[in-house]
Amino acid sequence: MEKIKNFILSLLLFITIPVVAQETQTVTIPASTQDQTLNQRVFTLQPGSKLWLDGTSTLHDYTSTSNKIIVEMKSNSDKFVDFITNKNGAKLSMKMIIPVNSLKSDNEDLDDNLYEAMKEEEYKNIVYELTNYKSTVLPDSGKNWYLLNTTGELTVAGVKKAIDLKVVARYLPDGTMRFKGSKLLNMKDYNIDPPSFMFGVLKTDKYITISYDLIFK
Repeated sequence: MEKIKNFILSLLLFITIPVVAQETQTVTIPASTQDQTLNQRVFTLQPGSKLWLDGTSTLHDYTSTSNKIIVEMKSNSDKFVDFITNKNGAKLSMKMIIPVNSLKSDNEDLDDNLYEAMKEEEYKNIVYELTNYKSTVLPDSGKNWYLLNTTGELTVAGVKKAIDLKVVARYLPDGTMRFKGSKLLNMKDYNIDPPSFMFGVLKTDKYITISYDLIFK
């Protein structure tokens, strides 16, 4: 009898004690603390940057310029000299994407034939990715210009190949960085038949020069 009484008293006590719901909090962890390895500086491509192709044909020379360059450039250091020279473990990474149909010349027929030759419907972009580089100060530049001997991978029309580029780089007083260079390419290395039109009367040469003048901040 005594056990039944104690059970009833315990039950009544449990019923009369209010249950307080614990408040939950959502904590947002900053990206920098989620992964310390991503502590990188991201640089933005600035107006005035350009990339273009120069080629020759049986009729005249031509230039195709891209007005849409997509570049992702990062470093684990804010100091230009450090990541240019790999000082204190500083490094630079870069990936550049150029939509094929953003290349425009002053001849629409040549543009259309270039897109077709580069298989634009299947491979929309030209992609370059930096893999390694070494730098030296250019003589008589007052340590303002650096020569970067770079290696990377260039993908055109679905064909990826290793490529060496010589790039000159400079840090400007306004905090921007400038990278310039050019490279002679053989279209046939990327399984591209040089464009022709007007029933073959106008034929382009298999060699083109790709040049760039990129500004970052």
